[in-house]
Amino acid sequence: MRLLKIEPAANKSDRFILRFEDETSLVCGLGEISDYCLHSDMELEPETYKSLYEACQYYKAKEKAAQLLSALPLSSGELRQKLTEKGISPEHSEKAVAWLEGLGLLNDAEYALLVVRHYAAKGYGTARIKNELYRHRVPKSLWEEALEQMPDNGDRVQRFINSRLKGAKPDDRERKKLAEALLRRGFSWDEIKSAISQYEENAENTEEV
Repeated sequence: MRLLKIEPAANKSDRFILRFEDETSLVCGLGEISDYCLHSDMELEPETYKSLYEACQYYKAKEKAAQLLSALPLSSGELRQKLTEKGISPEHSEKAVAWLEGLGLLNDAEYALLVVRHYAAKGYGTARIKNELYRHRVPKSLWEEALEQMPDNGDRVQRFINSRLKGAKPDDRERKKLAEALLRRGFSWDEIKSAISQYEENAENTEEV
């Protein structure tokens, strides 16, 4: 395979396009040009071309992975999925993920904490937050440690009840609606029952005063 010429990419100074005699092209960086001593009008042996092709695919995977991660925080599982959706092979996706982890730019433990704190701040309970950890493809082995950093569920349940009832005493229908809403937000029945009882007790004490 003959490499006809090497062209600088229009949008990046360290990105190059390799043009071949069969009218195909590959994208690479300075590292690939240096590693393979590439130059215009160069004849590549089949094995060398195959190796260069794999190196360029890995370069493409790293470039896309860095681009995706710079746009928003991701777990390693989410990044693998997005890379695959972009046409990157599973092998090169895995290597790109490992590369970012090695640089300290991708950390599932830190991301698990980010997910827990974000959804706890939105007023969700443990069950709902576990669903979010699963949805964000956070390894299950990291859930417990991240959830230990979550604020007490009782405070969030009480805030939700206070925002709904605003000091009013609920009837049976309102209690049922309130419990269903809290269950959907991921709180346990024991947490809900305790919080409603506490709210009603506080409301009664306020009335007596």
